[in-house]
Amino acid sequence: MTSFPERLAEALIDHSKVVIVIMLLVTAGMAVGAGQVDDESDLDQFETRSDARAAQEYIQQNFETEGQQDVTVIQAIQRGD
Repeated sequence: MTSFPERLAEALIDHSKVVIVIMLLVTAGMAVGAGQVDDESDLDQFETRSDARAAQEYIQQNFETEGQQDVTVIQAIQRGD
């Protein structure tokens, strides 16, 4: 009697063309899905007008220098004490 891993390996080897086609389809599906991921984040997605947003806009307008177009800016907001 053979173990489950041995039977699984034998089935995969016996049907290798089907396994390859399935893996190609899964890879293509993941590639399509990866293209639809939105990686843009900004404070706008959380709130529209606030003191924190006004401060962030002030910083961007007054402290940005040449060559900083590819810089990622984060904003940490502490609420309460």
